[in-house]
Amino acid sequence: MTTDGRCVPAADARRSGPRVLVLWADRKSPNLGVRALAEGSAALVRSVWPDAEVIHQNHGQRIPQLPVGRIRSLLRERVQNRKGMMRWLAGFDLVLDTRSGDSFTDHYGWRRHTMMSLVAEMASQAGVPVVLGPQTIGPFATTRGRLLARPARGRGLLCHRGSGQRRFHD
Repeated sequence: MTTDGRCVPAADARRSGPRVLVLWADRKSPNLGVRALAEGSAALVRSVWPDAEVIHQNHGQRIPQLPVGRIRSLLRERVQNRKGMMRWLAGFDLVLDTRSGDSFTDHYGWRRHTMMSLVAEMASQAGVPVVLGPQTIGPFATTRGRLLARPARGRGLLCHRGSGQRRFHD
């Protein structure tokens, strides 16, 4: 971490390619669609960077630096930095936020939408580009849901499925 509070990745001479964090998808998920999303996301990354190191993070996984079990735990770690979450996130060259393919919405409840949005925001605060991967976007039935979605609109790169979802990005 720099003196002005910005997170910067530590130099790692052993790495040959970029490190990419794929959020909300993994190869061991009980949901076969989420497994396919994990494989497809890794293949997409490797089509651009064949030597990329792809790390998957999803619900139920325990990455010590990323306490995604409860919103309070995630916020506490952001403030206290006991586990090194921001430094860990800053060690990636790109974050691909899949939202499990269909969770960029408040349809599944505000806690899920908030948790996923916070992790993406914290990666962005750590200085890592965040790309929203191919997914369904919306609907946002609540004001809170729409407010949480706003920062993603300004990220610059957004992959979405279906022409009706273009309204979100415009």
